[in-house]
Amino acid sequence: MATAVELIEEIKKMSVLELSELIKALEEEFG
Repeated sequence: MATAVELIEEIKKMSVLELSELIKALEEEFG
């Protein structure tokens, strides 16, 4: 399991398109 800091580091490397897809996936998973 990644720590919060590790997750943030990975997210900072992502493009805007990847981030929007991540947000959509999270909303489907937890929304």
